[in-house]
Amino acid sequence: MKTIEEFNDYLALKIPEILPDKLNEGLKMKTVTVTKINDRELHGISFETDEAEAAPVFYMEDLYEEYLKGAGIDCLAAEAAHMYLCSLLDSHNVKPKELDFSKAKDHLALRLLDMRKNVKYLRSLPYINLGYDLALICDIQMDDGNGGCWRTNVQRGMFEDVMDEKELFEYAFSNVRTIDPPVLTSVSRNLNDLSPVDNLLSTGTRIKAREKEAFYILTNKYDLLGASVLFYPGIQEEIADKLGESYYAIPSSIHEFLIVPESAGLEWHYLRDLVLESNREVVGSKEALTDKVFYYDYDLGCFSEACDSTVNTSVNS
Repeated sequence: MKTIEEFNDYLALKIPEILPDKLNEGLKMKTVTVTKINDRELHGISFETDEAEAAPVFYMEDLYEEYLKGAGIDCLAAEAAHMYLCSLLDSHNVKPKELDFSKAKDHLALRLLDMRKNVKYLRSLPYINLGYDLALICDIQMDDGNGGCWRTNVQRGMFEDVMDEKELFEYAFSNVRTIDPPVLTSVSRNLNDLSPVDNLLSTGTRIKAREKEAFYILTNKYDLLGASVLFYPGIQEEIADKLGESYYAIPSSIHEFLIVPESAGLEWHYLRDLVLESNREVVGSKEALTDKVFYYDYDLGCFSEACDSTVNTSVNS
């Protein structure tokens, strides 16, 4: 077997031989290829039964890597079967087959993507083009009833019988501060385990000049897919008011932005190079957002991509 598709086909045939007969009753297994964020294609096997409310999908890239390194395929099939057995005992992060809009509408959240890296991924999703090659898509984030949660994309046509795409995003924008509350913290506080981490957006006072730091982290309460926070209604202005000045927004990953006050004296060229190096050496293709650096002009109340013509150079002159 040379390809992961052939590998998965074999597992789909072998796994039923390993499972207890009772679990094979009504079990339908099929191989699937799913396009994930940043147009990564993952290959997996879905396990579906008529009685179950959810159909778990297990991606087999890791097992395939072990196979290529010499692991026995029958042992790997047994490991895949064990994954399915564990899922029957732990239903965390498994979404239901069908989603009821009346239950989902209050759980709509947002995710930020680079459109150039997600051409395939966006084909089946409603999205808002923000400019700068960035897009917002809608997620549904709900508790699974067992102390965990699951999160999935809203597919195009999923709720079209009850709402259009404009209404979909109106719901999401109205929800996000509750579902994924915005958090702005200083980098030094995050690095110091002995120091309490305060959400600067929850205080009503401006950061004092003598207490201002060079870097702040902008994300959500869960540090998950928090880069979208920068495009919550009113957030860009709130950050500027909190700092009392213009700032740069650097995409650290799909999970967060770094906020750099202009008074820190860092040139946008340097920050751009920092993003390029981080995306290449640290973040990787799975979680990288964009190579662009953004700038919010405090005086003009204007957000844009950083460049020589948009940045106020008087601070550093």
